[in-house]
Parts: sequence; structure tokens; C-alpha cells
Amino acid sequence: EVDQQLESMRERFAEVDEVERAAEVGDLVTLDLEVEVGGSKLDDATVEDALYEVGSQGVTPKLDDELVGREAGDTFTYEDELPEEYPDHGGEAAVFHVTVKDVREKTLPALDDDFATSASEFDTIEELRADLERSLTRRKVEQAQHELRGRILEAYLARVDVPLPSAMVEAETANRLHEVEHQAERFGMSPEDLLAAQGLSSEEHEEQAATQARSSVKAQLVLDALATKIEPDLAPADIDQEIVRHAQANGVAPDEIARIIQEQGSLPALIGDIVRRKTIDAIVAAADIEGGPSDEELIELGLREDPSVAADDDDTPTSAG
Repeated sequence: EVDQQLESMRERFAEVDEVERAAEVGDLVTLDLEVEVGGSKLDDATVEDALYEVGSQGVTPKLDDELVGREAGDTFTYEDELPEEYPDHGGEAAVFHVTVKDVREKTLPALDDDFATSASEFDTIEELRADLERSLTRRKVEQAQHELRGRILEAYLARVDVPLPSAMVEAETANRLHEVEHQAERFGMSPEDLLAAQGLSSEEHEEQAATQARSSVKAQLVLDALATKIEPDLAPADIDQEIVRHAQANGVAPDEIARIIQEQGSLPALIGDIVRRKTIDAIVAAADIEGGPSDEELIELGLREDPSVAADDDDTPTSAG
């Protein structure tokens, strides 16, 4: 995976030069493309001066085979099926008309210290590779922690049996069904088409939404009851962090989220989410977990605070202003 990251970086810094020879796999060609289905030209499939990498299978696999050996000025026609995901005509037989305008050779930079200096803030390729490895490891550990957190909560809830108020379940189910409608509207699709793209029918989605709603309501009731017993600490900084988290998730400024919360009067709901998250923290802390990174590794990855540093910060005197 580190090698893949480095290859992606090399691609971004590749030099491309026009050459007077036939195209080979890995070359870039500038081409014009027209597509016909049933004798009718597809306007949305017509492109001019498109830069295409031979071997990328970005149109149909047969195009790559046809381009190998072609030179600037060549025109050719071939028949193939459109990709299944192509709108309206997916999987249908089509005729492709191609004009090659030029052939360009791509030269990748060597993976050496010069590349590291030009492509990053590091002086050596070893330092760059080590940083990529650390970033990938951190990302994987974060993903694993998130998955572990869900498994622990699921195991905890399985030990508890509580009656679920039908009104709460119905309201949560309705919210989940409405969310699909909002998503479809954002994508300019119908709810049925959006569900079909996910491999679901309307009936399957309704059943799935009801199941998820029951789980969500149960989690809320159990966590709220547990929170009254353990009384997790709540500081103003927790609210600020929650607002920032919502802002990042929705791609807006934190001030905008704060304004919406104030206008809608949803601060109690926000605080409820924070308390439940802290209650889950307590459940996770109480669980017996085998394996995983050590505390030292988590501190090294920046995923856990170093207690010695925190202690030093607490001992630092503050100046009176």
C-alpha cells in the first residue's frame, strides 16, 4: 500500500512529451470519439480532444486494444457494448468512431531523494516512505477502533432486554425513510432509482429501516439509562468539539452549525448525543479487549494523549494578566 501511494505520487509528477511513434500501453493519446447506437449518434458520449491513457479501460476494453499501434492522424471504427452502468443504453451494442490526434509518452520520476524533496517536505525517500507508512497505519487503526467501538456496543446491548415504545420506533423509521428521499433529491434521482443503485427494493429498504430504527431506539434508551448512573462529565469544550464534528461531516463552517442549533433550539439534543458518546466511552473502557496496538504505539500515532506530557502541561504555571 505504501508502494501504491508512491506510484500515485509519481503519476502526479510525471512528465508527458509528444512522440512520433505508434501508441503503446501506458501512453497518453489525444482523441475525438463519437458513439452510435442503432444508427443514432449519442451526443452525451461525443468528446473532442480528450486525453486518454492506453490500457486504462476508461471507455471499453476493446478501445485499448484498438489504440495499440495507432499513430497521430489515424481514424478507425470498432464495435463493442456500452458499459452496463451507462445511462439509458447500458449493455447495448454500439459503434465507436475514433480519431487519434497525437501520442504522448509518460515518463515517471525515479523514486529517489530528489523526488522526495520535490514531492513532499521530506529530504529523503526513506523519510517520505516512513511518513506514508505512519499515515496509512494511523488510518487503519482509526478504522479498526471505530469498528471495535460498534462491536462492543452491540455486545453490551445484546445483554439488555427493554420494551421499545412503538411511537419512538415508528418516528425513527419515518426519519430514515425520509432521509432516502432527501438523498435522492440531492442527487437528482427518484428514491426508487437511488435504492436500485444500492441493490434494494422499496420493501427491502422499509424492512431495513424498521430494523435499524429498533436498534437505534434500544441504544438510545439503554445509553440514557446508563448515563444517569455513571453521570459522565460534560464540559463546554465538549459542545464545541461536537459542533466542529457536525461541521466537518456536513462541509460547513462551525459558526453555521452553531447558528442552526440556536435557531432550532436543538442544543438539548446535541448535549444528549455528547452524553451518549461519553457513555459509550465508559462501556468501551470497561470492556476486556485482546490484541490491538499498545499504548505506546497509539501515542506514537497521535491517537492517544501522552500522560507524561499532559502531566507536564498541568504543572506549567500560568501568568496573571
